[in-house]
Amino acid sequence: MPPDLYPTLVELEFDYDCSARLLGWKKLDHPHILRLSKPEIRRFKQGELLLIPTTHGLKDALFYFRSGDLQIGLNNFCYRLVYFHDYDLFRWEAYFAALALVLVGGAWKTCGELADILKGGCLE
Repeated sequence: MPPDLYPTLVELEFDYDCSARLLGWKKLDHPHILRLSKPEIRRFKQGELLLIPTTHGLKDALFYFRSGDLQIGLNNFCYRLVYFHDYDLFRWEAYFAALALVLVGGAWKTCGELADILKGGCLE
C-alpha cells in the first residue's frame, strides 16, 4: 500500500496496517512499499496508525523457521508476520506450508492481537 493512503486508513478507523515490509526482506520489492526496521506509529491529523512490517513470505518463513532470520525483537517480545494471499491456499503446496507453520510454530496471534500487544508497551 502506498504510504500516501495511510491517512485514508485512519479516516476509515483502521488501527493498524501490515503492508510495510521489513528492511531485510528483499522479496516483493515494489517502489510503493514502505520498508521499516521495526513497527512504528505514524500520526496524522485524523489520528494515528500502527505500521507493522511483514517479515516473511510463506516459503521464506519455512526456510528461516529454525534460524530466526528476519525476526523482530522489541523489549523481550519477538514476532514474525508471514505474508501470503488467501488464494495461495488453493495451491496444495502453499496450503500445507501454512498448515505446517501453524502446527509447529510457537504462539499464534491474529494481526489485531499483535497490534494490541505492540501498542500495549512493546513500542516504548
